[in-house]
Amino acid sequence: MLVQPNGQITVKLALKWTVNVIEFSRDRLRDKKLVARLNRHLSKEMADLAQKTLRKMQEARFDGLGIGRQLMVFHPDTWEKQKEDWGSNYQKVRFAPEIRLEITREGIIN
Repeated sequence: MLVQPNGQITVKLALKWTVNVIEFSRDRLRDKKLVARLNRHLSKEMADLAQKTLRKMQEARFDGLGIGRQLMVFHPDTWEKQKEDWGSNYQKVRFAPEIRLEITREGIIN
């Protein structure tokens, strides 16, 4: 979490997911270039989905990730300024989801 001097809060969500692909055309995931391209594509898709989900959470004023709690503990001065109207202030938080997806297995039988 980054708190700027002007009070702007930016939350970086860095996630690494390992996934198993259970259905894909036969033997196509043996091609390393294809797997790398799929990893990049799926990472972008998941980051976009995370961004949309976070936006909906903000519209609903639902601090499900506990950003307010993190502010209370690690940035108490900022929290004091924002706590009175946290619902509206939470809607101004910037989220930067970075999802790195890695296909580790393919098929139901390797």
